[in-house]
Amino acid sequence: MIMDMEYYKALEKEVEKELDELFSDDEKELPEPEDISKEVSGNSGHGSSPEKTDVPKPDEKSDRGVAIYLRVSTDRQAEHGYSLQDQEERLREEARRRGFARLYKVEDAGESGTNFERKGLSEILQLATGRKIDTVLVTSLDRIGRDLIESLHYARMLRELGVKIAAMSGETDIATEEGLMYATIQFLSAELENKRRTKTSIAGRVQSFKQKHWNKPVPKGYLKKADGWIEKDPRWEQVIKDVFKLFLETGNYQTVKHVINEEHKETLPKPLTRQQVRQIICDPVYVGRPQYSGKASKKEFGRDITVEDLALAYVDQNTFERAREISKKIKEKYSRGKENVINAGELVKKFGSTILEEIPHIAVMCPECGERMVRNGTKILDGCIVQNYLCRSCNRQWRPCKEWVGR
Repeated sequence: MIMDMEYYKALEKEVEKELDELFSDDEKELPEPEDISKEVSGNSGHGSSPEKTDVPKPDEKSDRGVAIYLRVSTDRQAEHGYSLQDQEERLREEARRRGFARLYKVEDAGESGTNFERKGLSEILQLATGRKIDTVLVTSLDRIGRDLIESLHYARMLRELGVKIAAMSGETDIATEEGLMYATIQFLSAELENKRRTKTSIAGRVQSFKQKHWNKPVPKGYLKKADGWIEKDPRWEQVIKDVFKLFLETGNYQTVKHVINEEHKETLPKPLTRQQVRQIICDPVYVGRPQYSGKASKKEFGRDITVEDLALAYVDQNTFERAREISKKIKEKYSRGKENVINAGELVKKFGSTILEEIPHIAVMCPECGERMVRNGTKILDGCIVQNYLCRSCNRQWRPCKEWVGR
């Protein structure tokens, strides 16, 4: 494997800017250090007496500190020997064996390795910037993350602060060619494994759906049965039919919403939103043809997966097709004049992500479903703070100058 060392060297300038911005605010509350200099291997340090061992003494001059980082993304992962408790026991033992004087425990429970906005990662950076640690100890490098570029960038930030990442198998110094190659292979393996598991999960969910096990949100007007599939809710019969009838008459989601909420307020547990009206109009489940759809299924199978079940139909095929045709025309109407529409991605590349906050009345629209997106936190990217956007309709996230973020 030939490594592009120049690319990683180019990250150095970005790292300096990023760290300045990251710690410009008041410091967050950080974990308290534990003095483990007198603890010994095999002793938890909770009331039991120290025993004589050959464990090396800590370097009194450097007063070495270590952050042990624990992460699990799912309960299933915990069941297979990766629980937080299991990681902590192994890492405490390793920290004592290596002779560290101070220990900081940092953990992220239930956090995906593809999410680099984890609280724990931020705490580690603050500990590093305060010169409180010189090593981050993990059971394996995939605890840091399962995205090659993001993981290397994070490791680079730590290295600029004089902090190395050490797994149970040894330290990783990306300042050397050997260390960089090793880290790249490990992080890439973690990313590929994550993609493989995602693909397997999608295939499993689609197969389960085809066998009539409902594994996505239950749509309005249906109830989930004991066997895992759905059935019509009799209380919604007239509501759904009136939604389609009114939409065919008015061609306006907002009007349908107001009329339905007024006429069926005794039936509806909550008033319908405009988006929920649109979802009813466009979802083929209401004609007895529920689908497992989305980019994931199309990429894996080349199409949406449809299950025929006419017992779920509220309206006939003709009514559904007419309503969907009107919906398409509405979408086309508001998609016209693209030559006058600003491409947000190009705008951000030219002027920076903050430009989206400066233009009055600008709205970031979801390319996936066409609905308006809302702000959803920030992330430091390419040396600047970047605003995340979330589509409440399809749950997709978007970050300027980045690809789609997973559901």
